[in-house]
Amino acid sequence: MIRFLIYRMGGGADDAKDIIQDGLAILINMADDPEYELRSSVKTLLYAVCRNLWQNRLREMRRTVPLQNLNQDPAVVKFKQLFDGELDERSVRPID
Repeated sequence: MIRFLIYRMGGGADDAKDIIQDGLAILINMADDPEYELRSSVKTLLYAVCRNLWQNRLREMRRTVPLQNLNQDPAVVKFKQLFDGELDERSVRPID
């Protein structure tokens, strides 16, 4: 069930294994806490924990920019040209 959630949300088999392993570790830590009171089934709790872990990982992946795409960014290209002396500072206009 958790694997299919991760597949449906763009993950692969390795992602699913990692998330399930991390989710089980969190569940074990929760079980060790004497003040934690289980109010749902373990299956439901594991599903919710894994879903939240995967959503957090997706958010982190969206924040990172692959380095190969930086060379295509107009601001980075102009900066490199300025840094390398290929452009004069007076000829550079702000990028919209």
